[in-house]
Amino acid sequence: MVNNYVDKASLSLLAIAFIISTSSANYNVIKSPTQSEQKVSIVGKWESVSRSEGGIGSTLEFLSDSTINLTPGAMIDFTYHLNRARLVMFLTNPGTGEVLENSVNVHITADSMIQSDPKSGQETRFVRLERAKVDTLPIVGTWSFKHSTGGMAFQVFTADGDAYLRVPFRTDRGIYTISGESLTIFIEGQDSRKVRYAIDGAMLTLLSADGSRKQYNQVPW
Repeated sequence: MVNNYVDKASLSLLAIAFIISTSSANYNVIKSPTQSEQKVSIVGKWESVSRSEGGIGSTLEFLSDSTINLTPGAMIDFTYHLNRARLVMFLTNPGTGEVLENSVNVHITADSMIQSDPKSGQETRFVRLERAKVDTLPIVGTWSFKHSTGGMAFQVFTADGDAYLRVPFRTDRGIYTISGESLTIFIEGQDSRKVRYAIDGAMLTLLSADGSRKQYNQVPW
């Protein structure tokens, strides 16, 4: 399984250690869309581009009713190849460029998947979270499973051979408001946070008053 594979690689306390470099840009060069454009386009899920050495990032989910979910967690992006009952996964360490490879046996039905270690026989059972797609590999879609840390985790497999492992720590809920190009986020139990923001295609940029910048990619699933 991906989680067991990464454990063996000793990449972090959650077995995820991929460094995503943080870029910088001038605050004034970001062009903000109009308020009406922002209200429509910000709705959805956005994942942090910059992550810790241990692969820790966060997901912002803006809902159309002005509520927001903030979910920190472990994130790992990889590629895969499915050959009948054999699933091969490739993880690239962005710091060194080293490609780590692991394979598991896999059995997939319409709504369930079992990944098993070919040596130990240890199994991880997955449940499909959406209807299976037609005319594509049976593994394509979003799957949930119980992670070794005790909580629920998710694996997403795309038709293009990309895959994503997400291990949420918790979800904090709150509300958000928009005024012009300003975004204010109120998370329960935390101080409110007001930032400027801009959306360029599938990229959300948050700009704090101190000039710091955080970027998030829109999640297609």
